Amino acid sequence: MNKVLLHSILLLCTLCLGCIACSEETAPQPAMDGGDGKLRITYKIAGTSMTRASFGEEPGLTGWNENKIVRVDLFVFAPDGNCHKHIVDATDADGQPLADRADGIYTPLTTDELTYEEVRDGGYTYYMVANCEQLASVDKPTLTQLQAMMIDYISISYNTTQKLFVMDGKGTVDLNGDNITLSFDLARAAAKIRLTVLDENGTDITEQCSFRLHNYVPQKAWVLAREEDEADDVNAFYALSVEEADILRESMDTATPYGELLNHENKVVFYSYPNDWFDESKAHLADGKWTIDDYTKEDPILRDQQTYILLEAPYDGVDYHYEIPVNLSTYENNDAASFTGAQYKEIRDLYRLQRNHIYDITAKIDRRGGGLDLTCNVLEWDNGGSIDISYDDAFAGTLTLTTATRVFPDDAGTTEENEEALAVVYGDDEKWATFTFRMTKPVVATWTANLTDGSHFELYSPTGMASGIGVGDSAGSEEGLVTFTIRPTQEYSVDETYETELYISVLSVNGEHLGEQEINPETHYPGTLMRIKIRQVSLDQWNGLSAQTQP
Repeated sequence: MNKVLLHSILLLCTLCLGCIACSEETAPQPAMDGGDGKLRITYKIAGTSMTRASFGEEPGLTGWNENKIVRVDLFVFAPDGNCHKHIVDATDADGQPLADRADGIYTPLTTDELTYEEVRDGGYTYYMVANCEQLASVDKPTLTQLQAMMIDYISISYNTTQKLFVMDGKGTVDLNGDNITLSFDLARAAAKIRLTVLDENGTDITEQCSFRLHNYVPQKAWVLAREEDEADDVNAFYALSVEEADILRESMDTATPYGELLNHENKVVFYSYPNDWFDESKAHLADGKWTIDDYTKEDPILRDQQTYILLEAPYDGVDYHYEIPVNLSTYENNDAASFTGAQYKEIRDLYRLQRNHIYDITAKIDRRGGGLDLTCNVLEWDNGGSIDISYDDAFAGTLTLTTATRVFPDDAGTTEENEEALAVVYGDDEKWATFTFRMTKPVVATWTANLTDGSHFELYSPTGMASGIGVGDSAGSEEGLVTFTIRPTQEYSVDETYETELYISVLSVNGEHLGEQEINPETHYPGTLMRIKIRQVSLDQWNGLSAQTQP
């Protein structure tokens, strides 16, 4: 089959720090007696509360050793940064090897090397590291020395089950009367990447595809996660340069079929240590504000360091290649004159792989050219909130409804649960919603029409693709005018309500990829300023509706 290299990609990267439990908690155990009280030292893999809770969206996979712990190193640091104690444990409370705990449930660490009084009065800082055998040769490093250590002896295999994951966590002290709990949430030092591929009808075709991962990091990560401090130099917090960390980036030699790769639930799976492809030379700090060179025109990345997947997928009997970044978007306020430190940190997160995160990507192959419907959900292996990332700039175009579509329901029947929508009928082309769109600003911007429900509705265009290029504002010209139709794909059902939303998004400007920027086509149709709501109705319902008035 022919193989065509597609350079235009579409990425809606919604940063969703989902709460996905990765192991269960440590079960309550008898606390150790101290002179004045009792001390309990607990640890768990980040993602659950200290009370028993069911798994969330995706637990760590026990069979893949994502929850396995064979050794823990507990470091106790004095306020001056010197190591007060280094405690090692490789057995559970019953004296059994931790490695036997295949279920990922770990009992409290039992040791008489740390007392209640020390924790209560010492003012110490605590760190725990799991599965890092190289620490066996380390006695009492200073905190600075431990923070500077790299994982040397445990490599990440990009597409096989791992033997172990190095984990780390900072201790939290909870004083409750005569009881102290010193607890650690351990987070993995690696990132996980998952990709699912769908055809234009939403059918999973991942098993028909081949994949080639570029710029993954098999070796070298910090033993401890970098901690944010009060310093203005945010780049120091994110520092992961080749010079500082001796990062080695590798790429797969050839595209490999799904069946030959590690996979789970129809997702191809890859692993990598953290990577960073932000171009720091474009960022400047002055008077407490950050600026980024040419951020309205291009993403500030080092292309040869970016982690991405080259996907080979079939469309209409031909194999095409799609370049899929594992984490790429443009900041929603990228046209701002400057950014606060908090905003700059948000921007930095768009151009890197973070430890203990899952990058869950779904690519929809619905065209030969233009862009892919591609979503990337960034999920923490521990808990978090959610942040929506988008892009905003000046765009202009004209979207016109050309058919006598009717509105459902009538004005009198509109309720909060039953908002207005353009009505369409299955099997009758005179009762579909047909539009024309022409982008006038900016010139040479690529755009595409999209549906939120591509399973029950079809976006049809006589030219084959509901997409085009900005052509400028020349009155009366039909250059760049594209016609497309939204029609149902199944018979009407009284038991199901099918609705979709039509929206226009910009993929790139002057060849620079924006990801997916949803724009306001300045219409007055049912829905919102950004999206037009469309609903499938029966023929009888259609006949009882009023015709849509053209804006």
